[in-house]
Amino acid sequence: MQLIGEHLGGDGFASLPAEQQWTEAVRLFRRSRVLLVWDNFESVLPAWRPGSAGCQPARQDAGEPRAGEPPALPSASAPPTASALAPDLLADLQRLYRDLTDADHPKQVRGRLLVTCRPTETGLDGIAGLGLAGLARPDALHLLRGVCERREIKLDRTGYDRPAIDALLDRIEDHPLSIELITPHLKDLTPTRIRDELTQRLHQFQDPSHREGRNRSLLASLAFSRGRLSPQAQAVLPWLGWFEGGMFEAFFLAFSEIPAADWAAIRAELVATALLRVEDLPDFNTPYLKLHPTLAEAVAPADPEADAERAGRFIGVYRQLRDMIDGALRGSQPAAGMATARLEQANLRRAMDLAFGAGRHRDGWALGDTLGTYLQMAGRLRERDRLIQWVRSRIPADRLDAAGCAAIRVHAWGLFTQGQAHAALDAVLHLERRLADGELAAGDGPDEDPAFQLAQARGARGRILHDAGRPDLAFEPLGQAITDLRARADRQTDPGASRLIRDNLSATLGDLANTLSALGRTDAALAAANEGVEINRTQGNDRNLAAGLGQTAAILMNAARYAEAESRYAEALAAAERIGDMELQGAFTQHLGLLQIQTDRPAEGVETLKRALRLFQQAGDRTNEMRTCDLLGTAEKDLGRLDPAEAWYRKALELAGALGGQAQIATTRQNLGILFQIRAGQAPDPIQHPDPHPNGPARDASQATTGRDHWLAAAITEIEASLAITQQMNDQIGAAASHFQLGKLHRLRGDLDRAEAEARQALAIHEPLDYPETWKVYLSLAQIARARGDSPAADQWQAKAEAKHAEMQRRARGGSEDAADTTDPSAAALQNRQFLDALVALAQSVYQHQAAAAAQPTAPVQPLPPDLAETLAQLTQLPPPLPTFAAFLQAIAAGQRRTPPPLPAPLDQLAAELLQALS
Repeated sequence: MQLIGEHLGGDGFASLPAEQQWTEAVRLFRRSRVLLVWDNFESVLPAWRPGSAGCQPARQDAGEPRAGEPPALPSASAPPTASALAPDLLADLQRLYRDLTDADHPKQVRGRLLVTCRPTETGLDGIAGLGLAGLARPDALHLLRGVCERREIKLDRTGYDRPAIDALLDRIEDHPLSIELITPHLKDLTPTRIRDELTQRLHQFQDPSHREGRNRSLLASLAFSRGRLSPQAQAVLPWLGWFEGGMFEAFFLAFSEIPAADWAAIRAELVATALLRVEDLPDFNTPYLKLHPTLAEAVAPADPEADAERAGRFIGVYRQLRDMIDGALRGSQPAAGMATARLEQANLRRAMDLAFGAGRHRDGWALGDTLGTYLQMAGRLRERDRLIQWVRSRIPADRLDAAGCAAIRVHAWGLFTQGQAHAALDAVLHLERRLADGELAAGDGPDEDPAFQLAQARGARGRILHDAGRPDLAFEPLGQAITDLRARADRQTDPGASRLIRDNLSATLGDLANTLSALGRTDAALAAANEGVEINRTQGNDRNLAAGLGQTAAILMNAARYAEAESRYAEALAAAERIGDMELQGAFTQHLGLLQIQTDRPAEGVETLKRALRLFQQAGDRTNEMRTCDLLGTAEKDLGRLDPAEAWYRKALELAGALGGQAQIATTRQNLGILFQIRAGQAPDPIQHPDPHPNGPARDASQATTGRDHWLAAAITEIEASLAITQQMNDQIGAAASHFQLGKLHRLRGDLDRAEAEARQALAIHEPLDYPETWKVYLSLAQIARARGDSPAADQWQAKAEAKHAEMQRRARGGSEDAADTTDPSAAALQNRQFLDALVALAQSVYQHQAAAAAQPTAPVQPLPPDLAETLAQLTQLPPPLPTFAAFLQAIAAGQRRTPPPLPAPLDQLAAELLQALS
């Protein structure tokens, strides 16, 4: 549906609710001249699912799945949960087929659907069947000539005339794979000789139940090619059959233990007969061997698990390869690790399946863990989740070891990303209890220490709690985990164990940094993130280093240090692209879009966020799809396009409801409230039409004149709903945002008492945290005071707002949180520690002078000491706000009692403390 909508439906399609997307995609297909192809449809049929009697044939490649083809999961002994696609997907496709083709009015449908399927029974009622024959004769001749040219085979010899070639092509039915198999033999045999031998072999392939029953000529061509191999090459074929599609030569030789000298001649023979293709890939020091598609299935062992000796060798080879890939992915060569995993993933899956079948569940888990990491980095999250579920089902439930602990944690995170937060928390809490009860099986590895596993479980709990919108609850388990991991790292002497612990410490520090940032503790968050970055830099972990750079960028953005954040995002995104990590690319692109919104570049933000949305939809990452829809709503709102904005917000709410994302529901309802406030500002008053329900679907044309009071009431409803959620989740920053917004709304309604109460509740949260949005609350209080007619109070709040806003702008231009803008000398002076100490000493001198005067109320007024009077006079000559502060000190010294004037930090605090000391 997304594919149809993206190509035919325009920008508005992605923001539609799921059912509306279905209806709209069907409508677009029916009215458009478009060809939609469902390739390899047999892969969703029950008879072709892994674990069934007619399981999938070996893949023709070991790389990414082809369009329409599900990712293959372990075969043969896999339980139903390991099926490549859920059983109900076939029913969905059949429903879509009926809707697209419109059997009642087929002539009115302009779109066309082409389904390729190996069995003739597709389950698609009424579809017109068209059996595929071989190539057209000119195409067959072109292919044959091309093969001859590559292999330097002369066709101008006696016996190679056109009638003889045509007769040979007739015999092999112009099948392209047969042409590739047979043509190399023209070097030594005439077309007539080959045709006669093929005729003799055809009777061997009369089994109509065979999957390739209709391609008898292809099977005959394969048998012909195999029959002409030397005995040595024939003996190698069963070894090749263990691999699916292809493999690196080094791993084949390690498995088969064929001497390199013997293999060179055999390989040349297989290449000469087109049964094997050798590819020299850049950045690899061993060739990649590609099996002919038909050979791969023909020589595959019927029951690999029955040959325990070879199965063990296969597992051993790929367990070692797994360690190499894992080290590359988690080290300084993640791109190489990704490339190796992509090419070898089918064989890694087979080794994993064999390992679990042989009871080697630790090896099976290790293989599955690395495959899961690769799939996650490749942006194939649906496939990763199915793999996690399958691996979890194979781990013994009655015995807890390091593999079992890891599988539980990974499975719990998968549950959380699928919207099952409570189930995810229950899983890790149950693991913590089992570890505390001493259930962990004894072992020699560094990951078999109960304290290490308990720290891991606590870290997993903290991460889930943070992402569930409860950073307040996440802080404790993350802190405990970091304390334990630091202690273990400090006393660890084994390099391998030290690396494992420090890798996990850096990851947990990253989770803590996210939690601290969510709690508004920016400096502490940056410190934790930078500590993790330095660990990854020292460890040479490029992938985690890129993730850490993106994390520090997010913290800087939350602190309104936008210039630094954007620079860091650019660095992190370049690193993710260099690695080939699609997950990080999507995340950083999304964050960059948010930064563009926050820096008043909504048009850029829309385009950036749509790129992120496509990445998330392709990966099946519904959580980030949900967040991106909400951000797109905000970007469209900032552009003044309110209808698209509301559509994106409602799409985000739909996804959040399906995922149980209460934090996102709170955020999006807050955003809807802001949007309704804007509608209120554009609406006439009084109301001219009946009020629709504020939480109903997007308004139609009749609602365009809905009045101002309605939209303000609708906005308050949404904001109060958001506030209820954030308070329940103890999200103080989110609650402050709602209080602030409610203050604005009640001011617009004329309820100034309620408005001020709400604004002060926001201020009570923001000020202790020095939150970047505090200036907006000051400004709101200034507006409320002005509406009351209290000009002095309004001026004071206005000055505080302007000072705080200026401070935020300095931060946004770069530098540390306390860095001053070099173009503002007074601001620079206020950031200088020595100058601040001098101001404190000056205030203390004024206090001592006034305190002495207060102690003798009847004595004559004493003039200021000359040095103090001179210092205050000099202060009045400096740039603002220092003259204002000097005048305040002079008034205090003269015995006048007055309220502090509007001053920026830290002068405002110094003035307040002086007055309090004198009171």
